[in-house]
Amino acid sequence: MYIPSFEQIKKVDNSKYRLALMVAQRARQLNDENVEVYVDSDDKNNVTIAMEEIIEGHIVSDK
Repeated sequence: MYIPSFEQIKKVDNSKYRLALMVAQRARQLNDENVEVYVDSDDKNNVTIAMEEIIEGHIVSDK
């Protein structure tokens, strides 16, 4: 199982609170809705998938 590091996701935004909110909101979307997954992941954990999408730039903050 691939687990993204904080160092990788920190490059997206320095605010760990905003990142936590982004990950939580996206993971909730993946769990509750029938939405497209933007990364090719074998992982079933929605939080990990959300983190991968954010790291790869598919999900961005609306600061």
